[in-house]
Amino acid sequence: MSFSLQNARWSLIAAALLIVVVCFLKPAGNRLSVMQIKQLQSNTQLKGISELVLAYRSKNGGNMPRSLSELVPDDQTDRLSVFFAPNEPQLQKPAGWLTNKTILDESSDYALPLHPNSNIVAFEKLGLWPDGTVAICFTNLSVKRMNASDFKTLLNDGHSQ
Repeated sequence: MSFSLQNARWSLIAAALLIVVVCFLKPAGNRLSVMQIKQLQSNTQLKGISELVLAYRSKNGGNMPRSLSELVPDDQTDRLSVFFAPNEPQLQKPAGWLTNKTILDESSDYALPLHPNSNIVAFEKLGLWPDGTVAICFTNLSVKRMNASDFKTLLNDGHSQ
């Protein structure tokens, strides 16, 4: 599986265009809220990150990365925005968020599970959205959004899907 940050960037662009088209095609009463649109974009970013994780695992004998920063080649730090959810203005992001990969592990809006044997590949950090939901990407690259308490139960029980 060959996947790069360049592919992730194009996937994000395609997803954003799809979201815009879907929003305009829906009847006015059924249009998505701004938060729902941002959550859909975050789901797409999470899936892209998970594809990077699985590619890393494939290239490293089945070993999972210990941190998000391991997923970013030194020559591709210009694409770090994929590791930050679209939930807040750029002014509230940490200094260097677009160029310094070393801050990913502390400041990214996404995380990797502590137990790499889980069927969970990556997830949004808790508290990201006002509705209290969190998105999780599984090894089959499906993304599921659930409330925080269900997510905590899923992590504690070691179950998935």
